[in-house]
Amino acid sequence: MTTDSTISDVLAGRAKWCRKDNWTGECAQCRTVFSRYVRPSLPRPVYCCARCRNKHIANRPDVKDARAAARRGEKSIWWKGDAIAERSGRTRALRAFPEKAPCEACGAERSERHHKDGNTKNNAAENVARLCRRCHMTEDGRLGRVRAMMKELQPKGVEARWNKN
Repeated sequence: MTTDSTISDVLAGRAKWCRKDNWTGECAQCRTVFSRYVRPSLPRPVYCCARCRNKHIANRPDVKDARAAARRGEKSIWWKGDAIAERSGRTRALRAFPEKAPCEACGAERSERHHKDGNTKNNAAENVARLCRRCHMTEDGRLGRVRAMMKELQPKGVEARWNKN
C-alpha cells in the first residue's frame, strides 16, 4: 500500500529516499518559482536550472567583455607567441587586417595580405602590404614559375585534346 508522500515523490520524479523540499525561491533569470531541498549549511540557490544560470552569467557585460578579450591574442591560455606554424601567421594577419583595401601597386579592388619580409609571423603594419593576386604573385616570384609551367604544359594539353580517340 502506498501513502500520500510516496505518491507525491513518485509524481515528482524522486526516489523514496530523497529528502523533501525545504526551500522555495524565485529564479533570478526566468522568474519562475521553484522548490529545492537545501542543506542548512549551504547557500540558497539563485537559479532554477543550469541553463538559467549560464544564460544570466553570459549576459553580464563584464563577463562578456572578459570572455571576448580572453579568447584571442596574448591573453588566451593557448597563446604560443612566435612558436606557430606558417598558416597561423597568415590567420593572425587576416584578423589584424580584416577590412578590404585596394591593391597598393595597381589599384585593383580586391587585395590580399603580402608579408614583405616573407615571415608570416611578423604582422606589423609596415610589414604587411595589400596587393592584388597578380601583383602578389609577381612580388613573390610565383608568376614567372606559373607562366613557364603553363608554356611547358600547353602543347601537351592541346595534343591530348585533339587525340581523344
